[in-house]
Amino acid sequence: DNRYPGIFVAGPIGGTRLSAAFSMSGYTDRNFVLASRDTLILRGAPVETFDTLTSQGGVSDLRAAVAWRQSKAVQWGMGLHLITGSNRLDSRRVFGDAAYVGARERATISYLGFGMSAGVMAQIGRRVTVSGMLRFDDKVKVERDTSSLGNTPLPITVAGGLRIQLSERLQVAGSARYRNWSVADARLLAQGGIGSTNTTEFNGGVEYLGNPRRPFRRPIRLGFRHARLPFPLQRGVDVDESGISLGSSARFVNDRAGLDFAVERIWRKGGPTFTESATLLTVGFSIRP
Repeated sequence: DNRYPGIFVAGPIGGTRLSAAFSMSGYTDRNFVLASRDTLILRGAPVETFDTLTSQGGVSDLRAAVAWRQSKAVQWGMGLHLITGSNRLDSRRVFGDAAYVGARERATISYLGFGMSAGVMAQIGRRVTVSGMLRFDDKVKVERDTSSLGNTPLPITVAGGLRIQLSERLQVAGSARYRNWSVADARLLAQGGIGSTNTTEFNGGVEYLGNPRRPFRRPIRLGFRHARLPFPLQRGVDVDESGISLGSSARFVNDRAGLDFAVERIWRKGGPTFTESATLLTVGFSIRP
C-alpha cells in the first residue's frame, strides 16, 4: 500500500513574534478489501456465493495555523481545520453456479467537516520541554454519490508530550493522546457499520546524536507506540496496534535540504481470531529557503 502522509509549510511573519503554517495530512485511511463466502438457497438448492468489498480513498485534514512566541521558553498556537475527502466503493458478488450471473455495485462516499485546535509548548529549565494540545472537530457531512447520508460526530482530541535532554548527545521523548470516538458510535451503527470506541495512544522514543553540532546529520532514532484503534471488527472487541521503529536523517546543501526515513514493524490484534502484521517505510523531505 502506498500512502502520501502529508505536507507541511511554515515560516515567520516578518517584524512580529508570529509564524504561519499550512499543512495537509491524513485523518482516516479508507483503503481496504474485504472478502467473504456464504451459501444461499436459490430455487430450492444451495448455491455458494463469493462477495468482495473494495474501498479506495480516505479523509484528509487541511490546516491553516498561526503561532505566537511569547518568549524563548513559551509558544502558543491555534489552527483551523478543513476535513474533506472521499472513497470509492466497489461491491461484487459471484456465484459458484455458472447458471447465475454475478452482480456489481459502485458508489462514491464523500465527506466534509470543520474543526479547530490550540496548543502550547513550554521549556522548563535547560533540559525539559512539555507540550499540550486540545482539538474540537464538528460533525462531518457524509454523502453517497449525490444523496445525503446525514452527519457523523467527530471526536475531541486531547494530547500531551514531554521531552528530556539527558545529555548533549542523548534525548528521550514521550506523548499520549485520547479521542472520544464513541460520540460517533450511534451514527455509525445507523449507517450499517459496527460502531466506534474511544481511543488512547502512547508513544516513546530515543534519539542519539553522533555529532551534537550537526544534530540532523545521521542521528539514530528508536521509537515505539501502542494504540487502541477506533473501529472494531466485532462489536465489543477492541482492536490494538503496537509498533517499533528505527530511523535516521541526512542533510545536504549546507543543511538546507533534508531526508528523514524510518522503518517500522507493527502488530495488530482484534480479538482471538484476528491478527496481522506489516512493515512500514516512511520517507520525508524538507527544504529550508
